[in-house]
Amino acid sequence: MKNAVKSALLLTVIATASVSAQTIQDGLKQMDNDDVAAAKKIFAAYVQKNATDADGFFYFGNVLSLTGKADSAKAMYTKAIELNPKCALSLIASGRNALAANDAKTADNMLEKAVRVGKKSNEVGRLVAESYSAAKKMDKAQTAYADAIERDNKNPRLHLSMGDMYLNQKNPDGGKAVSSYELAAFYDKTLASAFLRVARIYRAIKNDKEQLAALDKAKAADANFPPVYRELSEYYYYRADYGKAKDLYAQYMKLTGSPAELRTRYLNILFYNKEYKEALRQAEEILKANPNKVDAYRAIGYATYELGDSVRSVDAMSKLIAGSKPEQILGADYEFYGKGLMKLKRTDEAYAALDKAVTIDTTNVGLCISIAEACTAGNDFKKAAKYYALAAKRKPKAGAQDYFNVGYSHFYSNDYAAAETEFKKVIG
Repeated sequence: MKNAVKSALLLTVIATASVSAQTIQDGLKQMDNDDVAAAKKIFAAYVQKNATDADGFFYFGNVLSLTGKADSAKAMYTKAIELNPKCALSLIASGRNALAANDAKTADNMLEKAVRVGKKSNEVGRLVAESYSAAKKMDKAQTAYADAIERDNKNPRLHLSMGDMYLNQKNPDGGKAVSSYELAAFYDKTLASAFLRVARIYRAIKNDKEQLAALDKAKAADANFPPVYRELSEYYYYRADYGKAKDLYAQYMKLTGSPAELRTRYLNILFYNKEYKEALRQAEEILKANPNKVDAYRAIGYATYELGDSVRSVDAMSKLIAGSKPEQILGADYEFYGKGLMKLKRTDEAYAALDKAVTIDTTNVGLCISIAEACTAGNDFKKAAKYYALAAKRKPKAGAQDYFNVGYSHFYSNDYAAAETEFKKVIG
């Protein structure tokens, strides 16, 4: 019975793959490119065509473990062991299965044996160390890394992996991680992923200058390394340089084949770069290829609102909201939905949507002001006063303009006493 379950699980995982002539090295290349989904597809296709290759099943198990598919990873490791129990990668697979089962003695035995069998390989020591690191056995991981480095201290992948281990600790050590990544780059001048990892550490500590310098080094090391263009695009996107962000993301899509999930991100950049017609065109293409790609309606709703087509905007936003889980809906989604409804004179629905917008974005001052302005445009000054007051409350320190906005709205809603109170704040 257990074997039948294992076989069914194995077939279920493999059956999702399309037949491909791609190799293990192609899969590993996608891992280097931070594209775990693409690597998974390649390894799945590879083992489907090479059903007796234990190494293929090991690497497929490895990528599945990185995506949180522990049971599927175990099935792949088990298949590798069945095919060639004595090879180094299958011994590592045995060790990983034992670690997952909290069988430390068997794990140590298998992983030590893997090191002996694979002593001529520059990858086995690293994979053994990674096995302990992934299982949070950090003392054993550090020992394994030290042993591997003693045998091959100029292996860039080994230093890269050791840097990852320092970040995987209970108390991450960014300094040691950076040192390891820099050693990796020293031994392989084209290893762009080392500089990318350094950039991410500097991003985490908000050191913009060093982050950008590291990203530029990654690009110089390998101009065809896709993730660096994605990271550079995000760097400029969050600094409101949407033109640069767009061009860099376009290059990222060019290098990765432009799958739909990447194009959805591109839509956001086009929108913020005020290329509404192009964002609309791209979103329509995504939906034509995949009608279930509900989040493309976000770009359609936002873009058509800015283009003055409130009817279509409201239709798109209603489809987005209806087809999304509550946690996937942004405050801005309800904002655009509400503003579109406001223009269509569907006032009650509009205010319900706008109230949801400010409830989701609890610190967004600009959203409150945007809604207040929409209310003012609709001559609903009482509601405008409410949102201007909320904006003032959310600011660390409200100023004269904030009090004036609240007072002005109260005045035109005929609440003169409230208006006077706010105007007094303006003049101190």
